[in-house]
Amino acid sequence: MPPELLPFAGGVCDPDDPRADRAESDLLSDAHKKAMTERFDERYGETDPRAVVAIWSAWYFTAVLPGILGLNLFADAEPDLRLDALRFIVADDHRVEAVRVQGGLRDLSVERGPARFEPLIRDHIAPFVELVARRGGVSRRVVWSNAGNTFDAFLRKCAPWAETRLAYHDARLLLASRTIAQDRNPLFEPIRMIDGRRVRRVCCMRFLVPEGRLCAACPLPPRRAAEVMARRAAQ
Repeated sequence: MPPELLPFAGGVCDPDDPRADRAESDLLSDAHKKAMTERFDERYGETDPRAVVAIWSAWYFTAVLPGILGLNLFADAEPDLRLDALRFIVADDHRVEAVRVQGGLRDLSVERGPARFEPLIRDHIAPFVELVARRGGVSRRVVWSNAGNTFDAFLRKCAPWAETRLAYHDARLLLASRTIAQDRNPLFEPIRMIDGRRVRRVCCMRFLVPEGRLCAACPLPPRRAAEVMARRAAQ
């Protein structure tokens, strides 16, 4: 990965990393959700628990997905990403800050087109979406949108160094394809560009946090967004 992108690689670490870790079964346990919600309530005011979990899932993808994509795009490699094959390093604020991978790397150098990303979707993103929906009560569309938002943002960030690589164009084709492996592609066009601004297709639920801030890619129309902000300020 180019040196300029190395700050984004820290979400994937090897077995020698000394930090304590947790199993997939510990993520979004009752104790984990309670601790996160209490932290939000103390910091921002009483917050809908679903919004807490939705934002937590967005943090997860922001921390982990760039490192995975960096390996894919720049090293033509991918670790075993099955949730039960990973260990999760959780920060003091209860968000996952890295995944610990085991074993070797799969060679992707001969993989072309959106199919290159099928294992990432099948083995990691889709099971994580199900985990969040089942344990956190958050809509699958919201969690898929969080994954797609980070996927799109990282591709835009790395474009100056990646545009000469076929894998980069495979990734862009993935986000532009309605189907993958003859099924609906849940990562299809997660972001639209409107008047030069990135706009999500699906709301991330950030507006439910009493803090009064909206996400940078909020899909709410400007008038509706202003109403939400005014209502929050009046509370």
